[in-house]
Amino acid sequence: MLVHNDLKDAVLLIFANKADMPTARDPGELTEIYSFNEIQDHEWHVQPCCALTGEGLAEGLDWLSAKLTERMQRAGGFHSKNDGRGLHVTRMPDNDNRANLTDLTIRTDAFMGSAHKD
Repeated sequence: MLVHNDLKDAVLLIFANKADMPTARDPGELTEIYSFNEIQDHEWHVQPCCALTGEGLAEGLDWLSAKLTERMQRAGGFHSKNDGRGLHVTRMPDNDNRANLTDLTIRTDAFMGSAHKD
């Protein structure tokens, strides 16, 4: 996915959910298991989090915000270092493979099989 031309300058934030569980892996273990250290041409960060409590989410977004701010300052995107104005995303890039969530249905009969036939 990261080799796609549209993502050539992307930074990667990986939320490691369920960090509150006793079997949760630390970021170092996840980096080794999923070989994140092989990602050499993108900045990346593994952030442990818990979706139920929100723990770790702000820290991950802070990392992402800091990285994007650094890039914009290096590119001259801010008018000054303190005013916070600069480049803004005004629309998402075109994508021919959009998900159509209105067409999704749950078919319980496919999961139940013949077990509930009278």
